[in-house]
Amino acid sequence: MTMSNDELERAVRAELHWDPGLDDAGILVSAHAGLVTLRGAVATFEEKREAQRATERVDGVQGVRNELAVTLRTRHLEVEVSPRDPKVVDVDGPVGKDVRKAKRAAADHPLLDDY
Repeated sequence: MTMSNDELERAVRAELHWDPGLDDAGILVSAHAGLVTLRGAVATFEEKREAQRATERVDGVQGVRNELAVTLRTRHLEVEVSPRDPKVVDVDGPVGKDVRKAKRAAADHPLLDDY
């Protein structure tokens, strides 16, 4: 029995969702006559490959067109030392543990001890 396009899309989405090596939140799935197209974005090249493999595992898939873009997700933290008071640090970016580390690093910096 052949799957309809909608059934195949649902089966592929389910396989992508349950794959532990993959974050499927940014993946769009479309199917036509057994050919499945993956679009959207993933965080790593490994996730792109894993999405391909997971799709190929689904019964009824005859081919995969993997158009996923890899958008490397990085955490960014900018630290600026005040020219007037080098022990004052402005932090722009994620807060929490990284901010405390940046403040400690600036306060412990050997060139700033004389100020």
